[in-house]
Amino acid sequence: MIRFSLDETAKGWSWRLVSRTDCAADLIARNGGPRTDEVTALNELALLGDGPPPRIVGSGDGHWGWLVPAPDGTVAAQSPAVYRSPVACREAFTDARRAAVTVLHQNRRRMDARRAA
Repeated sequence: MIRFSLDETAKGWSWRLVSRTDCAADLIARNGGPRTDEVTALNELALLGDGPPPRIVGSGDGHWGWLVPAPDGTVAAQSPAVYRSPVACREAFTDARRAAVTVLHQNRRRMDARRAA
């Protein structure tokens, strides 16, 4: 099961996609950093769901992660850098994109209302 959370903190709005099972929870994607408003954060989730291809980046310790760029050059969405190869990282991105599309579809009305407000 995929859990989507959109939270406001003192630093701004952030979202996360977490894969949950009965005995574990794994972060599969998050936005690039806190944003000043909820709509910007939601737009970044939309970029994960239907945006540009990811950049695959090495972490320097043998692990890999992916980044989805926003139109302004910032990071719109990112993975934790936990994948052992670029191939595994791309496969994880495909899963994260699929999860984002599902979340966007399930929450379309709520998100459209927030964008219109």
